[in-house]
Amino acid sequence: MLKWSIPVTEPPVVVQTWCRVSWPAAVANFHLRGLWQLHVYHHGGRLEVEHAGGVGVLELAPGAVSVLPPGASTSYRLVGRPRFSCLHLNLSSGAVMPVPALVADDAIVGSLVEEAAGAGDPVHAAALAWAALWRCTMAAAPRSGPVARARALVEKRLDDPPSVAELAAAVGCSGAHLRRLFRAETGLGVKPWIQARRLERARHLLRNTSLPVRVIAAQLGVADVQRFNKLVRQACGVGPRALRGGP
Repeated sequence: MLKWSIPVTEPPVVVQTWCRVSWPAAVANFHLRGLWQLHVYHHGGRLEVEHAGGVGVLELAPGAVSVLPPGASTSYRLVGRPRFSCLHLNLSSGAVMPVPALVADDAIVGSLVEEAAGAGDPVHAAALAWAALWRCTMAAAPRSGPVARARALVEKRLDDPPSVAELAAAVGCSGAHLRRLFRAETGLGVKPWIQARRLERARHLLRNTSLPVRVIAAQLGVADVQRFNKLVRQACGVGPRALRGGP
């Protein structure tokens, strides 16, 4: 995979945008000095890229997004009726992250670039472009391990946590192996970790919001307020009302 190092710690400055414009079927030896480029394509074809950071051929398909660094030399060979949306970006220096030259399987990236290209307002466009760039960096990151993926699934369902068997099936390992991995990485078994995470959420809501105790309990899937009170007292040493008024 052809990759670049890109600074994404600060929002970009959107210098110019194009939204769904036509493009010649063959464009050779094009390069843009000083600015990054994000393209989302509505056609197929091939893009040859040459840059100090690497050389490669990118196979384009509708919805694919290319990320091109300043000064990259490009040659397009396109099929069908070429149309694309594009952002030219000025990125500040700073800490960098790897980003693939082509993101072909993430519809969210394409939607963000498309919306940024048609936003009109530069601040709105910059926010969308920044989100797209961060999303692109995820495509270059190593695949998360089973524990990280399981934890992400739990976060989406704190009100109705999946069972250990469901989590294990979702991340592709046995329940026993997932329990061992969880204990090695977190110091807790799967169920104790889920319970601790739910109570952490409850503690936050009790201390920092005005939501009624019964609503907080319901958000964590505990229909019985008395049971919720007991769980909080066991974990925190005081009940919800005392916790709400505490430091």
